[in-house]
Amino acid sequence: MKNKSVPCAILFFIVVGLTGCGAASVQKSMRSLSFGDDISIVYTAHAFSETPSLVQQVVYEKGDEIYEFTAMVDVRDASVTIAGLSSLGNRQFLLTMNDNLLTYDAEPLFELPFPPQYLMRDFMLVFAGRDELLRQQPGLTLSDEGQVRVVHSGEQQFVSITYEARGFVIGEVVLKHNAVGYTLRIATVQANVSSVVTQPSDDKLLE
Repeated sequence: MKNKSVPCAILFFIVVGLTGCGAASVQKSMRSLSFGDDISIVYTAHAFSETPSLVQQVVYEKGDEIYEFTAMVDVRDASVTIAGLSSLGNRQFLLTMNDNLLTYDAEPLFELPFPPQYLMRDFMLVFAGRDELLRQQPGLTLSDEGQVRVVHSGEQQFVSITYEARGFVIGEVVLKHNAVGYTLRIATVQANVSSVVTQPSDDKLLE
C-alpha cells in the first residue's frame, strides 16, 4: 500500500492560508475554511445524544494514495476531539471542533494528506442526525434510509455513506465523496474507552 504525503508548505496553504512549515498549530473558524463542495457542518453543543470515547481505524484513499491511522475520538457535550496515532502509537495530530472553532495541532514535520477540516466535517456527515445536518444547511437534499445516507446539493450527488451499523457502535462506515474524489473508511473497533491522548499537551500553545 502506498502512503504518500503532501509537502508541508502546500498543505498549510490549502488548509489555513496562514503559514508554511513553521506552524504546527492553527485555530480557525470552520465557516472561514474552504470546502470544494461548499458543505460546512460544525459541531453544536449537545449535537449527539451520546458522548462516547472511541477507537477507530481510519483509511483515506484518493487515486493511488492511501493514508491510514488510528483515531482516538472523544465526544463531549461541547466538543469533538480526534487524535491521530501512528502505527507505533505515537500521537501525530490533535483536531478539536468546539462549536464553530476548529483547532489543529500537529507534531513537527508531520503533514496530513488532506485539509484537516474535511476530517471533522465528514465525521459530522457520518454520525450527526439528519435533522441537525438539514438545520445547518437547509439547501442540502439528504436521503437517509436503512444503511445508506446520500447527500445531494442541487442535482449533484456529493457524498454517499454506507453503514455496517448506525451510531457510535462497533462496525465500519464507508464515505465516498464523488465531487472531490476520495473515500474515507472509518471502522469503530472500541467504544467507551479511557484515553489521555485526546488532551492537548501542556507545552503546546495555540495562536
